[in-house]
Amino acid sequence: MALESQTNQKSDIWNIAKGYVTLKVLKILVENDTIVNIAIYGYENIEESTGYTEEIITAKRIEAIRRLHTNLEKLYSNSEFTILKKELQEFQQYKDTLKVVYEALGKITKETIDQRTNIKKITIDEEHFKKCLDEMREIMREMNKQLNNANLIFPSSEETDIEKMKEELIEGG
Repeated sequence: MALESQTNQKSDIWNIAKGYVTLKVLKILVENDTIVNIAIYGYENIEESTGYTEEIITAKRIEAIRRLHTNLEKLYSNSEFTILKKELQEFQQYKDTLKVVYEALGKITKETIDQRTNIKKITIDEEHFKKCLDEMREIMREMNKQLNNANLIFPSSEETDIEKMKEELIEGG
């Protein structure tokens, strides 16, 4: 009876942990892929490529890169406590790098005013934008490795159906 109680308790803890990881870590990882596409192109998929003006695409790209930063901060906060001790110092450096990127994000846009029409136009400083995006993508790659080492992405103890997990994440479950 005591063994059965311990097994149920461990199972309950795993179910809670699995739900946490699904909502607070894996969901963000899936969202980040979509956000990166929007930051690069201004839209998520090819079908949307003709439906937006240049101004809307610019606004969506700016919003996406800022949202990516926010997501990386959330991912850091949601997973720092799970990182292996031997990798924790390196993982904590991402927080400092994200602070630097945050400051740099303030410089990704240029604002001009058309003197004839007095209309404000916002453009992206593509070189600066690319540096910020590249830095965040590098953080994503490195964080993924450490999250995986902590068994948050591909648990070593069970088989994982990647397509099923992706479906569940996209459907919100």
